[in-house]
Amino acid sequence: MNKVLHTAIILILSFLISTCTKFVPATPGFTLTATNASVNAINNISSCQGSKSSKITDLFLYVNGQFRGVYPIGNPMPIVNNGQNVTINVFAGVKNSGMNDYRLAWQFYQYFTLDTIVPIGQFVNRSFAFNYSQGTIFEWLENFDNNCSGSPVSGYSVVKSPNSDSTYKIISNTSDCFEGKSLQFGLTGNATNTVAAQCRIESAITHTLPTNSANVFMELNYKCNQPFVVGILGSAGVEIAAITINPMASWNKIYIQLANALSAANGATSFKFYFKVITTPDNQFPNVFLDNIKVVHF
Repeated sequence: MNKVLHTAIILILSFLISTCTKFVPATPGFTLTATNASVNAINNISSCQGSKSSKITDLFLYVNGQFRGVYPIGNPMPIVNNGQNVTINVFAGVKNSGMNDYRLAWQFYQYFTLDTIVPIGQFVNRSFAFNYSQGTIFEWLENFDNNCSGSPVSGYSVVKSPNSDSTYKIISNTSDCFEGKSLQFGLTGNATNTVAAQCRIESAITHTLPTNSANVFMELNYKCNQPFVVGILGSAGVEIAAITINPMASWNKIYIQLANALSAANGATSFKFYFKVITTPDNQFPNVFLDNIKVVHF
């Protein structure tokens, strides 16, 4: 009986010891919170980067060269520094092609660097303004307003596609505009082909793009009452869709990855870009508004 009691006591003590949690003090540091994230854009005779419009949703945090996580704008970022000087690198994060579950560090914005000492326990709130990275190639810029020198553009770099049942128009001084002038295209119910009629516009000239790089994107501001397709025109004008964009009642910003469409182009290296909307039984009057078209790559 004594042996049984002795064994029971040992088991109970072992359990109590194993369930005790040793207190470990938090590693000393401070908290950094982004109140806002924006983009600078240079537009002069020597450089043309287009609109400052952006949609930065997250920040990718590196501390002393070590990745520390992805934080939505406005969420606190803990910085472990033990009261010492730290180097903080912050990359702008965007939604790849508008997908909530696919965030990426936007390589076309230069990362933001802070080399600082902050007292332990401090809460630091600040805004972040990113510049475009050196080496960014602005393949196509169209904002429907002015060119880089500030003088009016004589014409626009979009045209109606030959197979389109309707055309586009440049609008200004209306509530439908985003920044200055914007482009509107769609169908009014009076199209030539009343069954699945389409309106398609395209870039006026061809563009040479890398087909073996993941870093080829289109930035775009838009709103629409009907899904529309953004894609490229390959050899012989064959349509290669990059994305179908869903309806959005108010203006939105999207970063569209073109790599998959380009890789499907069967060896072509010169392309046009197109935007297309079609009628449906539920909507015979689709309308799409575009602004600040920007194709970038390295």
